[in-house]
Amino acid sequence: MDKIHRATPLASGLLVLVLFGFMSPVRAQQKARIAVLEVENQTSWWGDQLGRSAADLLTTRLVNSGRFIVIERAQISRVIDEQELEWTGAVRTDQVVELGQLLGVQYMLVGSVGRFSIDTKRVGFGGIGAEYTEAESAITIRVISTETGEIVAAVEAEGKKRLVGLSSDQANFSSSSDFNLGLAQQALAPAIDDMVEKLGKKEDVLVSFDMAVPASIVGEGRNGAIYLDKGENFGIAVGARFEVLRVVDEIVDASGTVLDRITERVGVLEVEQVLSQSSIAKITEGEAQEGDMLRPISSSD
Repeated sequence: MDKIHRATPLASGLLVLVLFGFMSPVRAQQKARIAVLEVENQTSWWGDQLGRSAADLLTTRLVNSGRFIVIERAQISRVIDEQELEWTGAVRTDQVVELGQLLGVQYMLVGSVGRFSIDTKRVGFGGIGAEYTEAESAITIRVISTETGEIVAAVEAEGKKRLVGLSSDQANFSSSSDFNLGLAQQALAPAIDDMVEKLGKKEDVLVSFDMAVPASIVGEGRNGAIYLDKGENFGIAVGARFEVLRVVDEIVDASGTVLDRITERVGVLEVEQVLSQSSIAKITEGEAQEGDMLRPISSSD
């Protein structure tokens, strides 16, 4: 049997690499955390505006369904800007996974509008004529796991709707007409509602898996402020409390493999301010320094 011996404490710079082995995971709620990244418009109607309208409407409907925890699209844009992420051409899976992990979501939704039209139809009986306007759309969504990068589901939805409240001079729409947000969302609504219903039935696929959040101290500010590397993107809230753990020793075998590490509690932090991807905390007990590990303290403790 290999000899076991103690070694000196780890350097603080290496502590970040072992966070997953020490932290009690911050467990996600039972509902899966998702974000709608992009819905590409593949039709000749209204360009990128139609795709953005589909993504916005899908996000709203998913929130209203109460089945998922949905990240606001404004937050997605903020993270993209803050991280200076570059999106060139078709969205790549690695880009989606990277952004999803920054947002702290379990699934990213990307898709396309494959069919869209608004047509005025005329009917007549016995010399009496009438007309109505009908919208038709079809949408495909791919659900990508931010843990594995795999497409765990691909869902197609479509719908038709007879539009009301249009006067005869408004009824002749074409792809070259000026974009109309209200009309676009009316036309897209049946397909979006069908999509949300189908996604809601994917409970065996869209499960809430545990997310270990390796929050760590990345710096110190004025008046004793402690900066953490996780924020709103991982569900950290003002008032959250963390034990500060420091590695004081490790046990390795003769080959150098680390068998165990010994930590001790050196302090307690409480979050005072939450930003999109970071937090600011204060020390309420003991001490804390860059490289220390954090373990969430539940409200019952």
